[in-house]
Amino acid sequence: MGLFVVLSLFVPALIWLIGRRLWWLVLAVRWVLYAVNARHPVHLLPSQFEDVFSLLSSQIAFTHGLVIGYYRRAITRALSTTAGKIAVSVAMVAYVGVLVAVWAGHRFAVPVPFVDGDRYTWMYLNLFQRTELQAGRLLDLLLVLVVAYALLTTCWKPLDRAFGWFYVPLGSVSLYVFIVHVFFVLAVANIPGLDRDSVWQGTLIHTLVLASVWFMVKRKVLFSVIPT
Repeated sequence: MGLFVVLSLFVPALIWLIGRRLWWLVLAVRWVLYAVNARHPVHLLPSQFEDVFSLLSSQIAFTHGLVIGYYRRAITRALSTTAGKIAVSVAMVAYVGVLVAVWAGHRFAVPVPFVDGDRYTWMYLNLFQRTELQAGRLLDLLLVLVVAYALLTTCWKPLDRAFGWFYVPLGSVSLYVFIVHVFFVLAVANIPGLDRDSVWQGTLIHTLVLASVWFMVKRKVLFSVIPT
């Protein structure tokens, strides 16, 4: 929550720059900050959220989200061309193939050309750490977004019929859901005697929380107080 609040303070200035076609400047500055922090990690604020989500690292995904959202139509047109589809498909398959090969070599001791036995461990420790949002995490985020967007676009009608009644209301007021869920997390964290290793208890708790949030959205509980 703290990270989101701090990043949101920069939105007006960033949108102003992006709207004047200075998106390249916005991204260049953000990548410099990201690279510097990757080399010399620093916490700018005396806030607890930086122990889990580094501000200078997390801002890179947030800023790209703003740019992509602003130019989403142009980006969608470019990726929807034949050349765009082929390029994205080849890149995605190659990336996933490399990850699967490296993982298989580590998990099942399968010989993988050009990859030694310690490569998996090195990659995990140096490319996929969450706090600093390392390069591998960024690539994974890109992979998930592209695949999810393609899947939802292609299969929207059946998915909407099956799950739209639940997810569309939540997505239409995502900021409200984001804020409200924090209080549910705190409530669950203080339930005495909860077995956090129990699949059944975990499933029940998650189901109850999701149902409660969905009900609050449908009934517009505190919509006049909590931003949506």
